[in-house]
Amino acid sequence: MAYSSMEDLRAARNLALQNSDFYILPDYKFTGEFADENKTLVMLYRQYLRDLPSVVDENDLTGVELPVFPEFHPRAVVE
Repeated sequence: MAYSSMEDLRAARNLALQNSDFYILPDYKFTGEFADENKTLVMLYRQYLRDLPSVVDENDLTGVELPVFPEFHPRAVVE
């Protein structure tokens, strides 16, 4: 998606953060063999989203994309 301004980019970024908030709530538990790896994927995804506005050139938003939410390991169990 092309963003016409930093405000548009921040709005999209904020929505992506909001949509992944529940994964970091204390009562959300990753379980299974790859629980730690999947939690780390979510944390890295969210950190990238938070850092994005500071690493893009606000005068050239061409090609700026939000990261895709990570896919969990297929053998993980999400409760």
